[in-house]
Amino acid sequence: MPLLLKNGRIVTENDTFPGTLLIKDGIISRVLSGENQNFDLENGLQGLKTIDVSGCVIMPGVIDAHTHYQLHSRDTVTAGDFYSGTRSAALGGVTAFIDFADHQENISLGESARSRRKQAEKNAVIDFNLHQTVHYFDDEIYRQLQKIRDMGISSIKMFTTYKDAGYFIPQADRAGLMKACSQLGLLPTVHAEHDEIITRARQDISSRLGGESNFKLSDHADLRPPEAETAAVKRLGRLAREEDVPLYVDHISAGETMKTVEKLREKGANIAAETTPHYLCLDREFLEGAEPEKYFMVPPLRSRGQRNLLRNYFARESVDTAATDHCAFSLAQKREEKNPLNMLPGIPGSETLLALLHHFFVNRNHISYQQLSRQLSTNPARLFGLYPQRGSIAEGSLADLVVFDPEKKKRLTSDNLHSAAGYSPYAHITVRGYPRMTIAGGEIIAREGELKADKGRGDFISAGKSSLFGRK
Repeated sequence: MPLLLKNGRIVTENDTFPGTLLIKDGIISRVLSGENQNFDLENGLQGLKTIDVSGCVIMPGVIDAHTHYQLHSRDTVTAGDFYSGTRSAALGGVTAFIDFADHQENISLGESARSRRKQAEKNAVIDFNLHQTVHYFDDEIYRQLQKIRDMGISSIKMFTTYKDAGYFIPQADRAGLMKACSQLGLLPTVHAEHDEIITRARQDISSRLGGESNFKLSDHADLRPPEAETAAVKRLGRLAREEDVPLYVDHISAGETMKTVEKLREKGANIAAETTPHYLCLDREFLEGAEPEKYFMVPPLRSRGQRNLLRNYFARESVDTAATDHCAFSLAQKREEKNPLNMLPGIPGSETLLALLHHFFVNRNHISYQQLSRQLSTNPARLFGLYPQRGSIAEGSLADLVVFDPEKKKRLTSDNLHSAAGYSPYAHITVRGYPRMTIAGGEIIAREGELKADKGRGDFISAGKSSLFGRK
């Protein structure tokens, strides 16, 4: 059914203007500037559905490039699965996401990716791609990476921490993996924390407190200090420059780390930076409160000074993307661990990504709608090989859109949201500006807080080569 969105403010990556969109067969057919556009309804547009969106902005649908739906960890699985997670995402204006396929023992990377893809296709309500995690590198992994690329996956994920969990990629394997990514056109992404610095911090604090049994959740930020993130980014950035391969740094938590990113860029490193709403909107003081479990994630929340510095880098668009690192363990799951610092990390966030960044940055005139559109839609689409079909409002692009009311107010309590985690880390915040409608592939999948899409609607998106390979 053709769909006409009339009298909105259309947001592209470089402009905002009053206009009307015509959608046919899931594609943006016409983009017309000006109000009250008239169409010849007899010219093949029988059954046209017209919606007046006066007072709202029309943006490209959000692409959440970092999620952990239905995550298996330590013999349990997140309360939020692919259905509940993507339901929340769709209601928050997200039209596509990129999750992770684990590097599992005795299973090839291809088998792991296919299994993860089936899980998502069975349950997700929006389209998706995957990052493939890699924990070591050898000739066989190189051959498997070729197959991963041919399956339509454009990125890999490595960790410079979590040695005890088996995720840590040895220093000796990193150069080989980076070379392989360069040769195969795969974008390496990294969880960057220096494991040795974390180990030393844990030993020092344990000695000072008289043993790990005296640890509190408020110690979490000191046990994984900003220096660990900065040091890991510096080391990986230098290696990426030496191997002439781009690098995407996940969930940067501290402004100091962005200083390092900019210095590496000045020396020729080709680095894209991601952060998340919790590092931009919260700070480590929440770990001192009555329910610190709600704010326990890795990397941890930073000081208010580091948060404000990171906000400045985000507003300057030195930070390329914002994603959520959505990981919806329930509070009951988190509290099962007796040692607080071994608690299951992660918080929900997909539903509130757009609203929070609009509230803290657009409402306060720190950034424009165009910049917000770039950091939430266009940039992730380009960086992960999904552009221009996604991340753009242009004739011929897929009609993945969010109709956003800049005046709609909403308190971000768990009762007002839809995450299976059962809590909200942003319950103290009332935002001004919230989605009224989410459109994916020309189909209205969410409207006024009600999901309109069926479970399993989402499809795997085949990704092309990252634009970062062409950026200097």
